[in-house]
Amino acid sequence: MKGCLGVVATCSASIAIATFVVKNPNLVDLLFAHPFSGTTPVSSPSPPAPAQATILSRPLYTYRSHAGSVTAVAWSPSGKHIAFAGTLDGFVQVWDAPTVFFPDPTHIVRDRFAVKDQRVDALAWSPDGSRIAAALGSDTVNVWSIATGHLSPISFSQNADTNDARALAWSPDGSKIAAVSNNLTGSRTRIHYVQVRSATTGKLSLTYKGHIQAALTLAWSPDGRQIASGSADGTVRVWDTTTGHTYVAYAGHSAEVNAVTWSPDGKYIASGSADGTVQVWDAATGRLLFTYRGHAGAVNTVTWQRGTLLLPWYEARIASGGADATVQVWSVGEADAAVQRWPVGEAGNAHYPQAMALQGELLIYRGHSGPVTSVTWSPDGQLIASGSEDGTVQVWSAI
Repeated sequence: MKGCLGVVATCSASIAIATFVVKNPNLVDLLFAHPFSGTTPVSSPSPPAPAQATILSRPLYTYRSHAGSVTAVAWSPSGKHIAFAGTLDGFVQVWDAPTVFFPDPTHIVRDRFAVKDQRVDALAWSPDGSRIAAALGSDTVNVWSIATGHLSPISFSQNADTNDARALAWSPDGSKIAAVSNNLTGSRTRIHYVQVRSATTGKLSLTYKGHIQAALTLAWSPDGRQIASGSADGTVRVWDTTTGHTYVAYAGHSAEVNAVTWSPDGKYIASGSADGTVQVWDAATGRLLFTYRGHAGAVNTVTWQRGTLLLPWYEARIASGGADATVQVWSVGEADAAVQRWPVGEAGNAHYPQAMALQGELLIYRGHSGPVTSVTWSPDGQLIASGSEDGTVQVWSAI
């Protein structure tokens, strides 16, 4: 009997402590330092925050129309609409986007494009905003006209036994689409291709075979000449979109690469990995410049800010989202310049000697209750839309 009472008392105490922590999440911030340096962070649903971070938890608007996890989110080039897709509802949905001044958009779905219950792993708007593409199962990319709803499916398959198109990127001039093609040969050996095809006719122009494992993410360089593709083997390869020649093979990560993004000027690439880091490196040489260790767990999505609202002391910020259910917004610059802005001893300078260092304000958004799967900036650089396994898309201010 005493043993039973002890178990009951222990359970009651545990429940009380857990309830107190849930009601007081900032308590964790007071007890631990932010893991900018050191070993790969241990997975945690609520990573601690540094003293200089701004914690955000209230979105401007929340979309709750999906059944299941939200797998992909994309903001239209005009800034007027947000497209997103989930795992269970069988649609790509296009909604009116909120703004800083009008945070409550129309509650009616603008468009719904059926995907026949297939998973959507990536979405991309054409640069002119007239079409939207979705990477689906069966190595297919569906392209819809926003004005008419007309569907133009593009097959990225090379045989009948296929996997899925898990990554997608639209060329800056709108003429081509790159997507992953993971096929099985007759000997049941899986081959891992990235194909570049016409966005209108689907005609194949290039097949890239540089990866030894599946490519999980793609990003087209701002000038349209190169593609960076991240792989399950932990590498990122930068290659020519016309010849397929590999310029750089970056191997700085210790686990699969889930996301890649180019800086607006095309000089740098940031890659996010299941190893818990975002690594910023020189796109031409592959030289590592900075490692961000702010996430507690895998990094699922990374995107570099674009738009007109860029503060004068840095070119653009990076938004990264991960398994820790947070979106973190940060920027890097030359280490010497950063040291002048950060007190000695703070994370990012003397104790973290790299070619680049953190600059400016760090934002940590904690509005989601599940892992963050996708992040997209508004075209003006003021807002972020983030999708999560909690089934929501949340839009919030990043300024």
